Amino acid sequence: MKRWIPTLFLKKISSALLRDPWTIKKKLVGSDVNNLSKLILPTELVEKHVLPFFNAEEQHAVLKGERGLELKMKDLDQGTCHSLTCKKLDSSGSYRQGLNWISEFVKRRKLQKGDVIGMFWDNYNTRDNKYDTQGFCFSVLERYAPNSDAMLKQ
Repeated sequence: MKRWIPTLFLKKISSALLRDPWTIKKKLVGSDVNNLSKLILPTELVEKHVLPFFNAEEQHAVLKGERGLELKMKDLDQGTCHSLTCKKLDSSGSYRQGLNWISEFVKRRKLQKGDVIGMFWDNYNTRDNKYDTQGFCFSVLERYAPNSDAMLKQ
């Protein structure tokens, strides 16, 4: 007996498997890797791909709170988990990832200006779970190669 799988089901599965998971990508700039201890994320990407997963209290902490909201960031390349804070900046409207950004990511991963990082929000667990993994997932997608342009011209 032959079994068939509905076409719509196959389209949904293939779309999910082929979709780029990195909903937030950023080429790091000087202020992301210097001693200001913050990563600035674009407003539209955070508001589209992260804030909808927060409850009202968490959104208030990010948007209006003095200290922001403490979040986890999982480094998928290294299998480690770190704490960062997320806060909307009044001056620019962008979102700042701070607290341990320099020590836990820039120095540990040797990030530099020009590197491309990717992030997405993993919402599969809750913050109440003691084995909580809800938070940002992080990866270094591309390392800056300062001589790559010169090599291409040769």
